[in-house]
Amino acid sequence: MGPKGGIYAALNVSKHDIVVVSCDMPFVNTFVVEKIAKQMYDRSIVSVCNEKIKPLCSGYKKEILKEVYA
Repeated sequence: MGPKGGIYAALNVSKHDIVVVSCDMPFVNTFVVEKIAKQMYDRSIVSVCNEKIKPLCSGYKKEILKEVYA
């Protein structure tokens, strides 16, 4: 299932919401991760850079588990 499968697996086993950061994103730092996490109080946050969606630098709420599986 690729990256989507990884997000699903992480959400499925986690007790909490998650922030996902790909291993090939060397310029992502704690500031970026904390900013994503702080904005997740009532919804998932998907990053956008240069008008491109970055699902592997985003925050996901546990409530979307069924949508990720679909």
